[in-house]
Parts: sequence; C-alpha cells; structure tokens
Amino acid sequence: MNFDTEIKDRTEEGTSVLRFFKKWLGLLNDLLLVPMFTSLITDATNSGQSLSESSNYFFCALFFTEWLLGLLLTSDRMKYMKSPARVMDLVSTIPVSGYFQGFRLFRLTRLVKLFRVVLRMKRYRGPGERLLRTIGVVGATSFAGAYTILIVEGGAAATCIPDADGGGCPMITEFGDALWWSIVTISTVGYGDSYPVTVGGRIVAVLLILIGVGVFGYIAGFMANLLEIDEEEEDTQMTRIEKKLDLLAEHMKIEEWPEYSSDPCVDSVQEN
Repeated sequence: MNFDTEIKDRTEEGTSVLRFFKKWLGLLNDLLLVPMFTSLITDATNSGQSLSESSNYFFCALFFTEWLLGLLLTSDRMKYMKSPARVMDLVSTIPVSGYFQGFRLFRLTRLVKLFRVVLRMKRYRGPGERLLRTIGVVGATSFAGAYTILIVEGGAAATCIPDADGGGCPMITEFGDALWWSIVTISTVGYGDSYPVTVGGRIVAVLLILIGVGVFGYIAGFMANLLEIDEEEEDTQMTRIEKKLDLLAEHMKIEEWPEYSSDPCVDSVQEN
C-alpha cells in the first residue's frame, strides 16, 4: 500500500513538473511570434537563408515539444490526436521548407510557417487579444496572397519572352510588389498598376478577392465591436453618475424654514 502511494505521489509530482514546463513553454512560443514573422519575411525575400533555416528548425522543435507535452498530460490521448486543432498543430511543426528548395511550387509549403503564426495568435489570451487576432487575419491573408502570387508569377517570368511592345511578361516578380498587389486586391480597390497575367496567377487573384470579402467583414465586425464597447462604457458611466446623484440627494436633506407672521408678538409666541 505504501509502495503504491509512493508511486502515485511521484507520478503527481512529475505531472506537476510537466504542466509547469508546458505553461512556460507556451508563453515562450507566444513571445516568439515576432521572430517567426521575421523568419517568414526572410524566406519571402530570399535573404538570410541559413539563419532562416536554423530558426525554422528551432521553432519546430519548440512547437513539437509543446504538442508532445500536451499529449502526455491529457487523459484521453486518442481524442487529443484526433482533434482537428491538434492535428493542425502537429502539421505546423513539420520543417518542410528545407526539403523542397528545388521545386518552385513546393515552396508554397513554407506557408506552414504562416499557419503556425496564425495558430499562436488565435490562442493568445491577454491585453489587446482582439486587435492582435485582427492583425493576424489581415497580415496572414496579405502575406499568403503575396507569397503565392510571387511563386506562380515569378516562375513564369523566368521563362517569359516579351513581345514587341515589351509586354506580356509577369509584372509581379518582387516580394514588395506582390505584397502591394495582395493588399489592394484584398481591399477590392485594385489600382491596376500591377496584375497577374498567367492563368495560375488569375486563379490566385480570384480566390484572394473572395477571401478578401470575408477579411473585410471580419475587420468591420471588429470596428463595430469597438464602437459597441465605447457605447457600453458610456452607458455604464452615466448609470454610475446617476446613482451617485441619487445618493447625494438622499443625504442632502433640505430643512424647511418656519413661517413667520407679520405680527412680531405672534412670532415671539410661536418661537416660545
């Protein structure tokens, strides 16, 4: 009996240590959102490749450790592994970018990193969480559109032969141009200074326009929510002011002055 109790105590102690470690690991992963996004930028601009690959493996190791700790601590491991959210977590820990450098279209697997950043933003709980989620949705959609169109159009630009007027080739060959095009397409503004010319690029554009409608609906909902919060705060403040005025009126009792007649003798009698 004592042996079983000792094993149980050690098991509980080990579980507490794992929970503590998982908690702080999750906090660390939240703090790494900015470096992760920086890693995405270096991937898209093809700068700092060695640093980007090293950071990619580092992030993957941290996220996989957090996922594994969650699996060890859960009471129903099969349910944990079948959960769509946990499956997405596991997929986002795969360091895919290093294995597909020779195939241009397979570079789209780098968007797994973006997916990883969005997941962290979605689970963030704290000050400004709604604003952070909105920024995450807009930023992720813009970046995904830019990176995808850059891969599709850039591949065609490498083999394109311009016509007599110097046109006919893809205009979007740099990440800055791709990001600008993605933002104006999502906003449904469409300045027309750059646009896709390939079939694949136009398919990406159509999908991005459809997604952009939902993204701007999300932004509109966020702004409406902010206005509602301001109105609720104003109503709450007015209610508090009214309550304070009511309390003040109750404590301030106005004394009624005695009525005096015009006859001094009568007044002296009333006073006595």
